[in-house]
Amino acid sequence: EDNDHRPGIGLYPWPPSVDGMYEDRAIPPPRLRHPAIYERHPEFLKQSLNRERFFWGYDTPEKYQTNLRAYFRMISGIDRAVARVIAALEEAGLAENTIIVYSADNGYYLGDRGFQGKWSHYEESLRVPLIIYDPRSPKAQRGRVVDQMALNVDLPATFLDWAGGQKPATYEGRSLSPIVRGRTPPEWRRHFFGEHVDLAPTLTWEGVRGERYVYARYFDQQPAFEFLHDLQRDPDELQNLASDPEYAETLKKMRALCDAEMNARGGALLPMPERGARKPAQGKKGGAKKTNTK
Repeated sequence: EDNDHRPGIGLYPWPPSVDGMYEDRAIPPPRLRHPAIYERHPEFLKQSLNRERFFWGYDTPEKYQTNLRAYFRMISGIDRAVARVIAALEEAGLAENTIIVYSADNGYYLGDRGFQGKWSHYEESLRVPLIIYDPRSPKAQRGRVVDQMALNVDLPATFLDWAGGQKPATYEGRSLSPIVRGRTPPEWRRHFFGEHVDLAPTLTWEGVRGERYVYARYFDQQPAFEFLHDLQRDPDELQNLASDPEYAETLKKMRALCDAEMNARGGALLPMPERGARKPAQGKKGGAKKTNTK
């Protein structure tokens, strides 16, 4: 879509075939939109690129409607592109011998929590789409949504498994093939390690997402700032429990689990040099405030 000057093209480019789609739809506002949710954030998140980019397209109802319609238009364009791939496979006689995998590289805030973009530890940023179609699967097993944790690092191991190859010992991921077939492999993961180490003004953190608890440590803050969320009691991660005495033992365990996972991958990574001084988000004044949960 380079040099595409149609009105509205920009943040979420769409193909001409879906021009005008959703213009007659009123898109519901983000569920986690209350200003109090944003105000709960520590100051460094309020000053982050997530907040700065919120003002690109979500700080007014008019911008929100324009950009969400564009976003869904873009998604519909992708859907049509997938349909063309499937049609080409059918024409070539390969549709019944081709597994189709759709994924992405990150989640995305669409105005939730007063943010746009990715980079931080909340579920909207962390959760990645993954759709797998295997024509060999019985119809009764198609269209399922499964609860097992799947990671992008599982995809190379899965492709090798489908091709009859052996997974190298250095691969961290596991084959998703049994799950696609409706079976859960023994000792499937119950947590995973996540990290984002990049240049400012994006965010630098490491953590663990488990079945019940989420732990994140923004280690470029002085001192490091910790988050702890209980997904059972608070699935929207609105409460930071890192300083709650009731969760002191859980915090200790999740912190140790994060350290163990980090050390298993070669130890701590240092934040990359900043692009420059951290700039405050639009509409905010001052630099990043160094705080702690303790």
